Amino acid sequence: MAHFLPAKSNATTRETAKLIRDFYRWLHGLPMAIVSDRDAKFTSRLWKNIMNLQSTRLNLMTSFKPSTNGQSEVTNKVLSEYLRHFMNTHHSDWDELLPPAEFAFNSRNHKYIGMSPFMADLGYEPRSVADCVIPRPTPRQQQANSFLEHQQTILGQARDVIAAV
Repeated sequence: MAHFLPAKSNATTRETAKLIRDFYRWLHGLPMAIVSDRDAKFTSRLWKNIMNLQSTRLNLMTSFKPSTNGQSEVTNKVLSEYLRHFMNTHHSDWDELLPPAEFAFNSRNHKYIGMSPFMADLGYEPRSVADCVIPRPTPRQQQANSFLEHQQTILGQARDVIAAV
């Protein structure tokens, strides 16, 4: 299961730990292992202590060693292509594009596990806007339906871009 979290490139170790706590740990519990790059925040004493206290193995990626970075590299490539395809010209909306990218990524079949990450993690495929029958809108429903249709378009385009990578 991949999670795409909005983070600042200059985030501190403490801010990164809080981000993972707020967006991951409450959904999935403590991870058995984390694969990360060798950024200073992931090699810091504080990060290593946090990982040690929660009994989480830290696997730092090594260049040219597919066993540690292959999956992360593919995920990063897919996300980069998706963002490059959908970001506005000012690159100011990238954080809004992460949730539909995450949903599209986790709802498509992955050849290494033979199913989608959603199916592997949850045992079912979550519903999307495409799964709902949207009736003809009344004037009050017009805005909500427009929003849902836009989200479905983004999700469909995201799935196409991700499938092409």
